Amino acid sequence: MKSVKVSLNLPTNVVNIVKELAEARSTTMTEVFRRAIGNEKFFNDAVKDGSKVLVEDRRGKLKQVVFR
Repeated sequence: MKSVKVSLNLPTNVVNIVKELAEARSTTMTEVFRRAIGNEKFFNDAVKDGSKVLVEDRRGKLKQVVFR
């Protein structure tokens, strides 16, 4: 797959979050963005398809995640 270089202007706090995620996962900031975009596409497709996205909290209670 061909790669294309993209420049982003992001607030410092967002860049710091991406750096933290990359370090915690022993990966690159680019990979964090790739995964985030892939996750966004997955959830967007699921919601468009009429599916519900649920999260189970540590007590076992299910909560629906609403995307707007």
